[in-house]
Amino acid sequence: MMCMVLLAAGISAYAADNPLAGDLPLDNSTTAAGEGTTASQGTTSGETTTQDTRPFEEQLSDIRTHIAEMDKLIAEAEKESKGTLEYIDLIDNRIGYLNEELTLYENEIVSLQEKIDTYQTRIDENTKEIEKVEKEVSSAEAQISQLQEQFSATYELFSARARAMYISGDFSILSLLFTSGDLATLLTRLEMVSEVATSDADLMQQIENQTDELILKQDGLAQKEAQLQQKKDQLSSDQAVLRNAQNSLTSNQSTLALKKAQLADERAMSDQLLYEYTSKTQMYTEYRNIDEEAEASVQADIEAVINGFDREVTTYDYDDVEIGDGDNGYHNVSGTNAVLNMTYPVPGHTKVSAGFPNYSDGSYHGGIDFPCATGTTVVAAQSGTVIDVKRLTDSYGYYIIIYHGKDANGRSVATLYAHNSSLLVSVGDVVSKGETIARSGSTGNSTGPHCHFEVRINGSRVNPTYYLS
Repeated sequence: MMCMVLLAAGISAYAADNPLAGDLPLDNSTTAAGEGTTASQGTTSGETTTQDTRPFEEQLSDIRTHIAEMDKLIAEAEKESKGTLEYIDLIDNRIGYLNEELTLYENEIVSLQEKIDTYQTRIDENTKEIEKVEKEVSSAEAQISQLQEQFSATYELFSARARAMYISGDFSILSLLFTSGDLATLLTRLEMVSEVATSDADLMQQIENQTDELILKQDGLAQKEAQLQQKKDQLSSDQAVLRNAQNSLTSNQSTLALKKAQLADERAMSDQLLYEYTSKTQMYTEYRNIDEEAEASVQADIEAVINGFDREVTTYDYDDVEIGDGDNGYHNVSGTNAVLNMTYPVPGHTKVSAGFPNYSDGSYHGGIDFPCATGTTVVAAQSGTVIDVKRLTDSYGYYIIIYHGKDANGRSVATLYAHNSSLLVSVGDVVSKGETIARSGSTGNSTGPHCHFEVRINGSRVNPTYYLS
């Protein structure tokens, strides 16, 4: 009883944060990526989830709070027993949070790497700009130095003229007139005075022009130096941010490696406990911890097979289809939908070890599992055409897909039978309802011999119990 209370608390806590983890509506179809996806790992295809945009530290704090809560529940459950399904479910819920933590670190590492790349690019560009501005500053300083030399020379010349005029004293046209012996001498002296005056005026204008140019160059140099300092300050700031990001990246990568090891240990423990439990109870099912990418690839292959065959078939007309009880039909579909009236895939075995759409820990399960001894007869749930026969070492193991045609609403109907020990049909075979197609087993992702059975309408997995009679 204690374990049941603790499990309810654990799943409630998880469901509060992950609304998709709870029971789906019974008639809800789904194309979730994994047959046995750990809580928080699987999401339902077609449903949108709001991305958490809170800071990394805030999200991490929340997840670690949940992990701490699960640790307390698990510690309490351990006092009673480790061999119960409820205890395993608590472990799997903790695995769900650990997986969220791992994903958060992976996303943060990607974000940090992008930040590092961005700042490294900025630093590289800024360094080039600094080199360019430094060259411009050097050029401006050289020009100013040259202008200062020219100005000094001009100013020295002007100063010499001023000193000479001061020493010789001021004189007027009248003094030139009285000191000149003749008119020719007077005219010559007047011309010389005019030339000196013009030269002095030119010299003054040259000094003025050089002064203006020198001031302009110095102002430009000051702007360049300010620009250079600004870029150096930005470079220093960017380099500090880059160093912090690189340090955080290194730290998070180390933490990620530890988290991966911890998660692997948790999954191994969960798988071992589930194996021991199902071996003891003979309620065999799938391991819940799977390779999500590999499973997604399997699901994509299955969808492609069903969709491809569906495009080739426009009508459904099997003479041996029986009209079944309307209560077993799809919602809003009349009892004349014989294609939806199915028999149990393992005759005489109706006990279910894992139902649709969730395992006991709340993680997604795309079908229902019928535990049975290896070699038990597996039959076609309805008449149809075998469209896929695969022998995998993981996931569904040895499985068969049968296409049954369309229901009254024009939706394609297919069934899948997984984890068989041997397959007795081939692609293209037409089979009748109840005809033997395989022998049950425990191939692929399986804790022991059972038949995993799925019903897919328009390619999406639905609750098989609606159609079995």
